[in-house]
Amino acid sequence: MKFKCKAFTIVELMIALAITTIILGGILRFKIQLIKGGLFSQNKNQINRDIRKVTNDIGEVAKESNYFIIYPSFDADDRNDSDDRLVTDESGDFIIFVHTSSNYVSFGVHPVEKIVGYYRDSGSVDELSNVGPVKRFEVTFNTPVDVTSDSSPLESLIPTAAAAKSTEILELSKGTANGKLFYNFGNKSVMVNGQIYHGNRAQRVTDTYNFTVSPRG
Repeated sequence: MKFKCKAFTIVELMIALAITTIILGGILRFKIQLIKGGLFSQNKNQINRDIRKVTNDIGEVAKESNYFIIYPSFDADDRNDSDDRLVTDESGDFIIFVHTSSNYVSFGVHPVEKIVGYYRDSGSVDELSNVGPVKRFEVTFNTPVDVTSDSSPLESLIPTAAAAKSTEILELSKGTANGKLFYNFGNKSVMVNGQIYHGNRAQRVTDTYNFTVSPRG
């Protein structure tokens, strides 16, 4: 007795292969979307954490300080003289919060016992321009310094970039106050206006942060 084996034709195999390819392609696209969605959520959560961190950090420092001064940038030429200080309605990428001492008052002068600075490094990353990290430094003086004399102006207390020992508080940020990060509001308050970024060129997430802080005076 002879048995006949029925085989698949070329057309049937091609159809089966096409269907399998479509199914696998759909599964792959679904997995890619899941991965992208996960990365987006991860970067978005990181942005929210960073915004809370920078808001709390600057807010606490400002609240404990006596006054602030804003400069165009942390570049040496932009903050080495009192003429570099920005006045009301001007904005810059470098700010210092000045803490004065009440224990060394002489003729009504309150010498400086600590300065805390925040500055944004400008640069470019991938397709982004004028974007860089936001950094922080702090300098405490064992003996408070009288900055009212010409021989020891406030600007002389600002450390060089090498000596500042800055720490990064935001990975990538862009100023939105006329392209700058810190806006002088009436010489009484500071408006911090920025755009924060996370992720790479293929999967980048961004959000803005805006808040106002005021020294205690």
